[in-house]
Formats: sequence, C-alpha cells, structure tokens
Amino acid sequence: MADIQEKTDTMADRPSGATIDWPWAREHALAVTGLLTLIAYLLVGLTFAGVLPWPSIGRETSELLARVVTVLNGISLTFLLAGVYYIHNDRVARHRTAMLASVATIALFLVVYLQKVGGGGTMTFDGPAMVGLVYFPMLAIHLLLSALAVPLVSYALVVGLVTPIDRLPETAHPRIGRWAAGTWTLSLVLGIVTHLLLTFYGWEYVVGPY
Repeated sequence: MADIQEKTDTMADRPSGATIDWPWAREHALAVTGLLTLIAYLLVGLTFAGVLPWPSIGRETSELLARVVTVLNGISLTFLLAGVYYIHNDRVARHRTAMLASVATIALFLVVYLQKVGGGGTMTFDGPAMVGLVYFPMLAIHLLLSALAVPLVSYALVVGLVTPIDRLPETAHPRIGRWAAGTWTLSLVLGIVTHLLLTFYGWEYVVGPY
C-alpha cells in the first residue's frame, strides 16, 4: 500500500509541460545561454573595471553586505542540494522549484555582491602566511568554478524551463545539469569557506574593486 502511495505521489510530482512555452528559445538554447552568460560576465567585468555607476556606500555597509553575500550563498547552496536530492528521487516538480529558488537567490547575491564591490570596497586576506597558502588557492579555484558555472547553469536553466518535462531526458539537460550542479556546489562551498577564513584570520579593507 505504501509503495502504491509513493508511486502515486511521484507521478503527481512529474508535470509534463514546459514551464515557459517559448519555442524559439527551445530551438536556440545555446544562443540564449550565450546571451545570459555574456550579460553576467559584462556586469562583473564592468563593475570591477569601475565603469558601472553603483551607488556609493561606506565601509560598514560594505562589510555588512559581505556577510549578506555569504548568507545568500548558503541559502542558494541549500536550495541546490535540495534540488539534487529531489531529482534523484524523481520529484521533478520539487526539483524544479528548488533549482529556481537557488537561481533566484544567486541572482540576488550577484546584485548585492556587485553593489558591495562597485559602490564600496573589497576585503583582501591579511592573516597568517600559512593560512594564506590555503586561502589563495581556494579563492582562485572558487573564482574559476564561478566563471565556469555561469554557462553550465544558464544552459541547464534555459533547457529546463522551455522543454516539456517528458522530453528533457532526450536533451543534454540531465548531463549538463550534473556538471552544473557539481561545479556550482563546489564554488558555493569554497565561497563560504573563504569568507569564514577572512572573518577568523583578518582582512584589509580596500576601497573599490581589486
């Protein structure tokens, strides 16, 4: 009886239609992915170049936003891991909801992070040299994975939104989604850990981007 109920619940959690009925995006998923990736890279690049006019904020606000950024990373990571759990248990609707929540949280993170950097400043590691041997490679890997995650997550998101659920197994969504989830998860974890190292071992505040 329990097995029947579980199968019934699973079937109810497998919607068949696309979340967004946009045939053009479905046929040109790579183009949409490229556009989203370009926008994200431009926002980050132009902010660090000092081109985008973010509102000016003080040191205290900037340091507060740094903590908010870490909290948002943690929330996004929680939604992401929940989404992975749900899809492994064939809970498609819950998987979709969790992943959309994770993407929405990371989009908010990006706005807060760029405001902190563009309008305030950055915190550079100022702790013991031995800890720096761990911190700086970890930061470099975090930044690399963050850059790699953008096109992977964007593609998985676009295909997942515009493709009917019952046709997703025929697409690259499952395969790219696994790479996206792995890359994104590790990036988020390293981002949280590097901030904790800054908090415990000290930082130097620098006005403006790096």
